[in-house]
Amino acid sequence: MTNFTEIASRDRVAFIQACWHRDIVDVLRDSFKEEFAKLSDKQIDFYEVPGAYEIPLHCKALAATGKYAAVVAGGLVVDGGIYRHDFVGRTVIDGLMQAQMEKMWAAKLGLSTLNTASHKALYNVMLSELVTLMIQTPVDYTIFFRELSSVPDDIGPLKKSFYNNSAHDTAPKEMDKRWAEWLAKWKTLLNSASDANATSPRSSEEISRQMKLVNPKYILREWFVVPAYQQATAGNYSLIRELQDVMTQPYAEQLKDVEDKYYRLKPPEFFEVGGLSHLSCSS
Repeated sequence: MTNFTEIASRDRVAFIQACWHRDIVDVLRDSFKEEFAKLSDKQIDFYEVPGAYEIPLHCKALAATGKYAAVVAGGLVVDGGIYRHDFVGRTVIDGLMQAQMEKMWAAKLGLSTLNTASHKALYNVMLSELVTLMIQTPVDYTIFFRELSSVPDDIGPLKKSFYNNSAHDTAPKEMDKRWAEWLAKWKTLLNSASDANATSPRSSEEISRQMKLVNPKYILREWFVVPAYQQATAGNYSLIRELQDVMTQPYAEQLKDVEDKYYRLKPPEFFEVGGLSHLSCSS
């Protein structure tokens, strides 16, 4: 997984079709082909699976190849008056979401190209340890992954994302040790991960470049937006325009004054106010 621009540059799309009630799903497939041809000249590769239940695993396998700009799936689940349709539908949706989540985490960590079972097992352990550390040392996810994208030599840059009043403050040496151990494991895996088609290992610079295409530096947060729309209500749109300029380049390195203003932790006074870390979908 890369950012949308790089994904969109891939020249192929995959379509996975379940074959149960094939006559109906064929219509869905043909409609997709017709509508997609109006939007893009990308080639569509078609795949078949027995039923909807098998779709998530096939999606996961195709996404892992890195060949496709998108993986699209079509199937039919019939309400036959018993629980089975509900079970199958829920299982398929959960499986697709899980596959996308796994792909997202691996990409954010620069580890989309782990190829061996042993490396994948180490990755699962490393990811579990990271989640635990991020709970015990609350972090700003955007800042954390952006700093990690620089492939730091030590945990110093990562501390920019740490909030105060956490386990890290009560036992800083112990937490620093655990974070350092985690970083070392991650870098070991990072050096082990390689594209099967690559002729040489990835450099730190290339890894950093790829990770920065996935991990944005700037995101909209409610405490950025509230002052902007309050000013706009009074007829002053300057802050709205400033936010627009910044947020339309979320992956880019921008001017120092922009970084100081928009790449920082949530102020302490907002901690007791719900919904201020990110822009909510209901805003």
